[in-house]
Amino acid sequence: LETVGENGVVVVVCDGISSSVSPDVAARSAADAAGGVLADALRSDPDALSDETENAIHAAQQAVLGVPWTPHPGRDSPSCTLVSAVCRDGELTIGWVGDSRAYWIAGQDSRQLTVDDSWAQEQVTAGLMSAAQARSDPRAHSITRWLGADAPEDPPQLVTLRPTEPGRLVLCSDGLWNYAPNGT
Repeated sequence: LETVGENGVVVVVCDGISSSVSPDVAARSAADAAGGVLADALRSDPDALSDETENAIHAAQQAVLGVPWTPHPGRDSPSCTLVSAVCRDGELTIGWVGDSRAYWIAGQDSRQLTVDDSWAQEQVTAGLMSAAQARSDPRAHSITRWLGADAPEDPPQLVTLRPTEPGRLVLCSDGLWNYAPNGT
């Protein structure tokens, strides 16, 4: 979390992928890189936050690729997920790769702003399973996008929100949302 200027805030949450080598280093490197790009964007051009969010995620990818590592049998190269938020003048720009999430909580309502890049979400989106069925499958937490050497080259996902009432933005990894999958 970094406060930038009078009304700007940058938040980045990265979660190392446990099947990879040095997941903690990958997550820290990605968070530092993305946070730096977003903080610089708020200082220089706060009107280009969607573009800069994409740039931040690309910088995070490059940072993860730069993590030194030694191959280990049964372990993938360093990798992590990412969710970021830039808040400026009442507008939130959220970017993500993987299954780290953003929620907006206001009044009596809460909603998930992100869509997981996961096997489970793909099954639900395709109409092949209900959300409950997909969550109970052993493949439920298999992600389909991440940051790292073997990551798909799909563009990051983005969403912009201009809240109409006061609320809270929550960014988290599956270490939190797994215990409250509906965001409540």
